[in-house]
Amino acid sequence: NAIDGGVVHIKGNDIYGNLRIFMNGQSGGVGLGGWSGLPASPNPYVSLPPQEPCLPNSGRNSGASGSFFLEVNQSQDFSISTSMKVAEGGSIGPVSADYFWTVKDYKTKYKKAFDWQSCNTIPVTGKAGMPGQICLKLSATDLARCERY
Repeated sequence: NAIDGGVVHIKGNDIYGNLRIFMNGQSGGVGLGGWSGLPASPNPYVSLPPQEPCLPNSGRNSGASGSFFLEVNQSQDFSISTSMKVAEGGSIGPVSADYFWTVKDYKTKYKKAFDWQSCNTIPVTGKAGMPGQICLKLSATDLARCERY
């Protein structure tokens, strides 16, 4: 699964100027691939047995967006802009139409050969990340204002 955006907490006395905050979770990874069923190879030089089909793996879940907390006693000539991207879940793995043992980088992109237990699980797209929150307390007399995005 992907990495969360983390938490930033700034606590201080005075603040001024401009502050830009980006809080993005990492997108989920693509699932490992599967392969189509194929008949035995008619190649006279290299005989390949039939290939049973294998469904690909599900996509991985995304990381949560970050959260930001700012707590100061006073602020003047201060502006803040924030951006939060809720990352999408990873996609279902690809399906190879070739004999899986002939695919380059097969071991890193596709499921293990003959791990048939995992070949029958119906794949789904990974879950999107959870949104974070932004909390601002810009004076000693203020209450913190929090919003979840």
